[in-house]
Amino acid sequence: MTIRAVSIQGDLGTLKKTLRARTAQLDAAAGLLTRATKRRRAAQAALRSTADRQGILRERSASLQHDVRHMAQEMMVRQERQRTRISRTLQDDLAQTLLGINVHLLLLKTRAGLGKRELIGDIVKAQRMVDTTASSVRRAMQRIRRP
Repeated sequence: MTIRAVSIQGDLGTLKKTLRARTAQLDAAAGLLTRATKRRRAAQAALRSTADRQGILRERSASLQHDVRHMAQEMMVRQERQRTRISRTLQDDLAQTLLGINVHLLLLKTRAGLGKRELIGDIVKAQRMVDTTASSVRRAMQRIRRP
């Protein structure tokens, strides 16, 4: 073998070592790249899953908001009906009671006769108070019925 052949063989050996080292580095880099790609794909899948869950949650939230608005409106209607019913019942009961008092006062006035002016005056005042109270109750009940 000539010096030149030995020199070429030595260079070839060095090149082989360098090539093996570079191949090992490339294999390591490829391994890192593969692991990074797997992590990226897993993260993308998790993001898609999260986005899907968020979409489902948004739809559920919108549905619940609609239900709450509907229930609140229904509750307001029921309250208004109840307020109206209570108002009418109260007005009817009070008006009936005041009418009964007024009838009794009229009866007393009639029985008191002409000689008892003081009694008649007091009875008339009581009648006016009953009428005023009845009017006040009527106005109050009308205000209760309004929203």
